[in-house]
Amino acid sequence: DLKVIAERIARPPRRWTHDALWKAYERAGLAASRSGVRHGVADLVSLIRFELGLEEEPRPYASVIEDRFWNWLMRQEQAGVRFTDAQLWWLEHIAETTAMTVRFDTADLDHVPFSSRGGTDGFLAAFGDDRAVSILNDLDQDLTA
Repeated sequence: DLKVIAERIARPPRRWTHDALWKAYERAGLAASRSGVRHGVADLVSLIRFELGLEEEPRPYASVIEDRFWNWLMRQEQAGVRFTDAQLWWLEHIAETTAMTVRFDTADLDHVPFSSRGGTDGFLAAFGDDRAVSILNDLDQDLTA
């Protein structure tokens, strides 16, 4: 759906790109200026949430997901859950993929970079069948809330 929105705003007469739209928010003083940052389609989520009054200020979607991910990890740690380095690799890459694509789909596990570690089978081996499903559901809910 975001790609459809991006295509609509790029049509004449405006011809806005997601990056140009974000820069307009920066020039208006509504978003913090971040030198050298190029904004993608996922950043439209932040602008939409801001316009709906759900966020106080627009922030790059990747930074929102990163903050949510580290908060999720801290809550897991406080609950006594420990992850191995191998498990953290999966979790960090799931968060990175979510930041780029807005939603993580289990089919993503069979694409790069996950395929280099066995794809879906590698993920299941790292977490166990039952835990893997709950981890994905929990992450999806927390990261994309």
